[in-house]
Amino acid sequence: AARMRYHATLGRFAAQMAHDVRNPLAAARGAAQLLLEEHAQGRPLEDSVRYLTLIVEQTDRIGQVVEQYQRLGRVEASLVRVDLAVLLGDLVEAQRLAVGEGVTLTLALEPGCPAIRADPELLASAFENLVRNASEAMPKGGAIRVGAERRGDGVSVWVDDDGEGMDAATRENAQDDFFTTKTTGSGLGLAFVRRVADAHDAAVSITSAVGQGTRVEVFFPHAEPASSVLP
Repeated sequence: AARMRYHATLGRFAAQMAHDVRNPLAAARGAAQLLLEEHAQGRPLEDSVRYLTLIVEQTDRIGQVVEQYQRLGRVEASLVRVDLAVLLGDLVEAQRLAVGEGVTLTLALEPGCPAIRADPELLASAFENLVRNASEAMPKGGAIRVGAERRGDGVSVWVDDDGEGMDAATRENAQDDFFTTKTTGSGLGLAFVRRVADAHDAAVSITSAVGQGTRVEVFFPHAEPASSVLP
């Protein structure tokens, strides 16, 4: 029985790694496809250099995902100053090329959104998971919004969607390791988000109702003071 649980756990970790690699891979492929279309139509590529940069960034992300799985069981944050406007802006630009057909992705940042001390790679992975989960919850298309706003001494970062939503029992179980309602995937997505939040002394909350979409919010209690000047 212990051996069976070990192999089941190993399989689920492998499934989650595939899940996380697939996301930046889709973004990189989307950027490469746009470049090929520009080239095929005889248009100069000078105006599309940002897609080359995105490809490099997303392939780097794949390498980082692999490294992160080496510390997944003990999510440890290497804290640096993180400008959330930059991190979330880059995330949304990349994920617009990875979300499903008919899905729109928008960014809603409070003006002067504060910076926090955090691990940018862990944060990027966590919010990528949330965007991917939201996209998968809308097989017929819909809207995903990523936002951040100051709240007291901290900052709230959230992802919401117009998807299928969750009932009370599913909401209660959603952050448990390996819990999933999908026929494929490991169920580690929200559990990983919870672990990343714990490593930052942050709190995760889920607001959802069947047929009314889902909002996942991560509250970081210690943001830079409003008077701080960005470099």
